[in-house]
Amino acid sequence: RMQDADPMRLLPRIPVEILHGTADTDVPVELSRRYANNWGARLHLLPGVGHFAALTPRTPSFEVLLARLR
Repeated sequence: RMQDADPMRLLPRIPVEILHGTADTDVPVELSRRYANNWGARLHLLPGVGHFAALTPRTPSFEVLLARLR
């Protein structure tokens, strides 16, 4: 079942933007790099940022997220 949810096995059907903090200790940045390289997603590295920082309102990372969504 886990293979069915593996994003490396799923072909994106829409443009994909990835925000990944370089200080993320939950998901290695290399996974996002491989996904972006294999599927043509746009990877945006957030220096010194952890796993959930881009989801925290009123932070610089959150502003990057909003800009990418626009």
